[in-house]
Order: sequence, then structure tokens, then C-alpha cells
Amino acid sequence: AASDAAAASGGGAAGSVQELADQADALALIKAGHSSNSEHDPRRALACFEAAYTLSPQVPTLISAANMQLKNSRCGAAIAMYRHVLDDSAHADGDLNPRHRAIAQRKLREAEDLASALRRTAAKLSSRHDEALAKRTQREAAAAAAAREAEEAASRAAEAAAAAEAEATAAGVAGG
Repeated sequence: AASDAAAASGGGAAGSVQELADQADALALIKAGHSSNSEHDPRRALACFEAAYTLSPQVPTLISAANMQLKNSRCGAAIAMYRHVLDDSAHADGDLNPRHRAIAQRKLREAEDLASALRRTAAKLSSRHDEALAKRTQREAAAAAAAREAEEAASRAAEAAAAAEAEATAAGVAGG
């Protein structure tokens, strides 16, 4: 009964065995993540690192997952992950390895710079799209105005021709 209680609470030998199995699975996933990254497959690498972090939450694994978010141009997710790494209260011992802190700070700046650049590019594209749309609208309006003018000119020409024909008919009747 005591061993059942220990196992249920996550303690004891059963808990240790499960933790070891999770760590082994996490290590295999981390290795697969690094391999996927080397093979230029950041989506698969991200899935591997996130799964590994779920099994065994370690700072280097979270940094690797954040790096893959960044490689997938998911700046917001990467920024949130780097900030989580830098939040001392997120660590069990409250102490972040200085090397991990430096990496997370550098990558956070990189992610923020990329996010800023993407926002600027999106604004430029939006502006160019708006300009192109405005020019197209102006061309369409000019074409519609030209078509109306042509219709009006054709109508006036038809009216003039009808008036000339009526005058010719009247002159023929009067002279006849």
C-alpha cells in the first residue's frame, strides 16, 4: 500500500523509473531535433524539441524550441519562450546558468529585431498595395469617364445626324 501511495504521488521507485524513461525519451527527441535542424527541417525540429521539453523541462531544450520558432518566422512565440527562459521565477532553483542567460538574451534581441523588420516590411507591402490599388482605381475611373464621354459623343452625333436627316427630308418636301 505504501508503494502504491508513493507511485501515485510520483515518488518512490516507480516515479524514478518513469522520470528516467521520460529523460531517455527526451534525449532521443533532442537528438532528433538537432538532426532535423541540421537537415534544414525546422518544423520537425520544433516538434521534437517541444515534445522533449514536455517530457523533461530543461532550459537548453526550451532555448532550442525557441530557436526553431524563430527559424519558422514565428517571432512572437520565440520572444515569449526567450522571455520565459530569462524569467528567474520560472526556474526551480531560481538561478539561470549564465551561458543560457547570454544565449537567451542574444536570441531575444534577434527575435525582436526580426519581428520589427517583418512589421516594417508588412507596412511597406501594405502601403505599396494601397498605392497600386489607388492607381488601379484611378485608371478604372478614367476609363469609365472616357467611356461615358464616348457614349455622349456618339449620342450627340446620332442626334446631329437625325437632325440633318430631318432637315434634308423637310427641304425635300418643301421643294417638291
